[in-house]
Amino acid sequence: FAYGDMEQGRKVVALECVDGVQAGYFYGPQSLHNWGKDLPALTADFGAGTTETAVTLACFKTAAELHAAYWGKPLSAGIPALRCRQWLMPDEGAKPDVDGWASVLNTAADGWKVWKGKAAAEGSDIVLPEALVQTVDAAFAKTTFETYTKTMQALPLTLAHGDFHPSNIVIRRPAAPFAAEADAVAGLQVLLVDWEVVGVGSGPQDLGQFHISHSSPEARRRDQEPALRAYVAHLAQCGVEGVTYEQV
Repeated sequence: FAYGDMEQGRKVVALECVDGVQAGYFYGPQSLHNWGKDLPALTADFGAGTTETAVTLACFKTAAELHAAYWGKPLSAGIPALRCRQWLMPDEGAKPDVDGWASVLNTAADGWKVWKGKAAAEGSDIVLPEALVQTVDAAFAKTTFETYTKTMQALPLTLAHGDFHPSNIVIRRPAAPFAAEADAVAGLQVLLVDWEVVGVGSGPQDLGQFHISHSSPEARRRDQEPALRAYVAHLAQCGVEGVTYEQV
């Protein structure tokens, strides 16, 4: 909880001390986020059932709960700071913030140019596959505010975390280790942190970021379908009906 009175300069922040570890620790040493960390020691209290797959399924269920609470609902009134709101849901009588959107796109495009330059530099050990370069270049070339808004407004919008990856998720330490994977999926307590870029978006954008952030390609291919099916099923349990696996 946080409260600020800017006129008086009075600020109040209440925090909960959580005994847990970040979800990213369950994704192995192949993730650069875990380099140099003693992962077995950090995750020992969670038991053999708390696998990467179990953590992914538990996190996707939590994502479904967040997204279901705001699925298809207006998010403009009373929440002016939501990211993307002024692009997709501007105030009545106001124009969409095209300049703000362009600034974000240009920041990403400039960052991509920097990495291409590093890869092209003599003696560089950075290798960017040509197919990747062509794909990203084409994506930037085709991206316009009109295509962005048309694509997003065709989707059921909701509240998106905006930075939904395992390092921004805390798994509360359990009272007893989980021996079976199914018990871990059902019993893990998932807490989302780092809400700096929370905003208007689609549920699947959070899920996509989660999958590409820590998992190896092999683990992502293994877990993607069951995780997405669990997400769709949990959406339905939370009252959002009619969403299919194929749509997600």
